Amino acid sequence: RIASLPPPLAWATPKVEVGGAQTPEGTRNAALRRRLRGLEPGAISAEALVRALRRARGRLEAAAQALATTWGSEPLLRFDAVSATLARERGAEVWAVAFAREAARLAEEARALGDRAALYEAQILVGSRQGRAAARVPLLWLLDRLEHVATQATTHRPRLASARLALDVAFAAWGRGEAPPGGALG
Repeated sequence: RIASLPPPLAWATPKVEVGGAQTPEGTRNAALRRRLRGLEPGAISAEALVRALRRARGRLEAAAQALATTWGSEPLLRFDAVSATLARERGAEVWAVAFAREAARLAEEARALGDRAALYEAQILVGSRQGRAAARVPLLWLLDRLEHVATQATTHRPRLASARLALDVAFAAWGRGEAPPGGALG
């Protein structure tokens, strides 16, 4: 019998600075956000908006890729409700399934936000050529959301690594016909 892996109670969350004000990039992002919020006067060029979106999207894509690498060979997005139920039936612990589902949710949100950012970039450039300004509120929302989800994905990665290990142990025990670490066979 394989000993049960204890559920992680306290996670050391890595400190993540996304666009922090200590770097020149963070200072540019802070100034751009103040202008978008109307707190600071000044025009914002279409190129500056597109650069900010690309930086935020790049950080999100890197964080999502890190989750995918941690998960392994199969696409993380495929760990859906059916996969979660199957994992529980095969003895996977609740916390491991929950962490895997959260990672899949983050991966899906990262994909959707990346698509939206690419669309906004194109709209900003077309609007600029037509002499139209970008809508500030949706753009600010998207920049904030890109950075927030990137931070969530980065801080979730250690949890996903533990979850993947626990799921692998449960599936290996089930494959050998042994009692899984979390209890009786489902």
